[in-house]
Amino acid sequence: MDKIRNILVAVDLNAGSEAVAGVAAGFAEAFSAKLYFLHVERDNPTIFGDPDIPDERDQAAGDVRTSHRELQELREKMTPPGVEAAALQIKGQTVQKIIACRLLLMCRDMMPRKGITKWPINRITSNNPQLLT
Repeated sequence: MDKIRNILVAVDLNAGSEAVAGVAAGFAEAFSAKLYFLHVERDNPTIFGDPDIPDERDQAAGDVRTSHRELQELREKMTPPGVEAAALQIKGQTVQKIIACRLLLMCRDMMPRKGITKWPINRITSNNPQLLT
């Protein structure tokens, strides 16, 4: 059986996120795998508002900063000692981005590691989503 190198846990930063992250962290520790915490921000956080109005744009930006901080706190709290972890916050359609991120990690596992230092997380689909972190 192939060694598990990466574990992706998608969280919505609600009440159950800590429990889900805890299970993923346990697997990451058991398999000595890298743990990725993924949070997907909706493409258009305002439904009826205008993103060009400064107050609404500022509110949306504040919401993104808040969720980014919460994601980082979750990563710091739930990552076991000795486990490498990364927090990813991506803007887009939730299901599409989770699947695309998982496919990227699968491809990363299949590629040789020599000479590869960084992967284009911000280009995980053909429409080039905006990477928030």
